[in-house]
Amino acid sequence: MNTVIEFETKSHYGGPDLVYIVSEHQKALQELTGTRTLTKKHIEALKALGFEFKQKQKESILGSLSDCIKECSHKLSTTTG
Repeated sequence: MNTVIEFETKSHYGGPDLVYIVSEHQKALQELTGTRTLTKKHIEALKALGFEFKQKQKESILGSLSDCIKECSHKLSTTTG
């Protein structure tokens, strides 16, 4: 059994960061907690049961844009050359 729970945080309308599960545990934890987000108490209880938490890396918008520009430029140069 995989004991690493991958999560990401999101803030809505300037409020506090909310913890969303993005790993294979998502559906089971939603059933267990009755919510899409985890509270501090949920996280503490899961850690006491032996689970670990790993934050998903957020993709940089600038990095994605840069990669897209490079890819498009490459496609243009190969089709026009």
